[in-house]
Amino acid sequence: MSTLRKVARRWFNASVDDSLLLNLSYVLHERSDSAAVRALAAGCRSHAAWLNQSSTLPIATVEGAIDTAIDIWLIATIGLHRDLPDALQGAYAQNAEILRIDEPSASMTTTSFFRADAAISLPVVASATVGVAGLVARPGRTDAHLVIAGPFQWPNQQRAAIRALERLIQQHVDQWMPPHALWQAPAEKLLPGEVA
Repeated sequence: MSTLRKVARRWFNASVDDSLLLNLSYVLHERSDSAAVRALAAGCRSHAAWLNQSSTLPIATVEGAIDTAIDIWLIATIGLHRDLPDALQGAYAQNAEILRIDEPSASMTTTSFFRADAAISLPVVASATVGVAGLVARPGRTDAHLVIAGPFQWPNQQRAAIRALERLIQQHVDQWMPPHALWQAPAEKLLPGEVA
């Protein structure tokens, strides 16, 4: 491998690690350089490596239920996110749009997320019925757990939908791998009175 390629790979991995540490600092409400954040980042990277080599897991449990048609599902890059659209098909998706909030898109907006302004992708519609969903690996990684919250009327219940996303991420943070930094600086900079 050429020296240039090695340097480029090291720079890319460092930037991914830096953004992951920054993002996790908000979920844990800790400094981005703390031992807890570094340990959790290692767990997230381990999950991502496992995910790249795993096959689809059967859904063993479902948390929550929605008995109304959903126009837009809000999801995050968490757990078995690649399998989530298929898991939502049928009873849950029914031609619904699926919007990954932590992925760059034309609909990115700045809003309060984990108590600080973050750039996330949110629906740009006058009115919609929104659901929140996640598909995560259960302990042992032999089956999956589908989490569903809602329905929320958008934009009137936007804050409630965002809180449901925050709870999903908090409960399964060791499986969260956002592809870029959602905040402009780590928690210790943007929330100095709360994170020491």
